[in-house]
Amino acid sequence: FRSEFTTAAGKRGAIEVVDLESVAQAEEPFLRDEHALVEAVAEMLTAHFDRETEDQARRFSESRLRQITESMLDMVVQIDNEGVIQYVSSSSLSKFGFSAEAVLGHKPSDFSHDEDQEPFDRLVHAVLDGGVAERLELRVRKADGTYVSIEALGNPLRNDSGGIAGGILAF
Repeated sequence: FRSEFTTAAGKRGAIEVVDLESVAQAEEPFLRDEHALVEAVAEMLTAHFDRETEDQARRFSESRLRQITESMLDMVVQIDNEGVIQYVSSSSLSKFGFSAEAVLGHKPSDFSHDEDQEPFDRLVHAVLDGGVAERLELRVRKADGTYVSIEALGNPLRNDSGGIAGGILAF
């Protein structure tokens, strides 16, 4: 088994693991303790490479998800259980003129037309109560102060144990 690798610092290297039984014909056979040491090192290296492979797969997956969310045309918002925006897709800038920083920490209804705040709040509560919110047409304020009609919908965001951990809204 031969594995080439590159460290986080950019250094390249290779590790070759050989079957000790096939090396038994060498001039001096390994002593029992040396054999155990080599096996322990081989196990540690295998565990390291397994973790490295998992980390690379995770980084690739995160990178791909980031590319997708940054390329979406719809605005996607994650709210916590209090209805406060915790995440907003980068399309918020192109669609509404707001930077993510200007939106985070606010409630979605903070950006709605006064007449649409109550229906917007009902949509958020329906999502946080575990239901799928019906599509709703609302007017949302853009950064320049003008309003645009949008269609909003949402779903609950569940944690690993199935409990509600917030919600996802799309505009």
